[in-house]
Amino acid sequence: KLAENGEDGQEGFDFSPRANNWIKQNELKMEELEQVFHFGQDEVDFIASEISGKSDKEKTYSAYILCGIQKLLSEGTLTFEDREARKLCENLGCFNKGNHALYLKSIGNSIAGSKNKGWTLTVPGQKKAAFLIKELGGNK
Repeated sequence: KLAENGEDGQEGFDFSPRANNWIKQNELKMEELEQVFHFGQDEVDFIASEISGKSDKEKTYSAYILCGIQKLLSEGTLTFEDREARKLCENLGCFNKGNHALYLKSIGNSIAGSKNKGWTLTVPGQKKAAFLIKELGGNK
């Protein structure tokens, strides 16, 4: 939801308390977030045309992590469905049907869950997401 006035008196997106905490803890600026996400009236859309990673495997890893943060920013939750992350991978051109499941096994401790039950972004995943956003936003 778009807020009339943020804490600083400027118009902005009305994040959940959980999302606000994550943004503050990771010292992210709205300008950085806006390089990766579009904040609409009632939704948050992924808009970055590129994603970090040298291979489809690394890009898939980044896509899943950023999908989790997209849910945090839009709904205040760290859980997301596999189909949402797969669609993001397809849109970014890093979905490899033959190796996708194998790629997910290498994500390690950044996400927890399963394809069938859904995924949850963990604390290490949240930290990695902040790094990716700063990288995509131009502040490496």
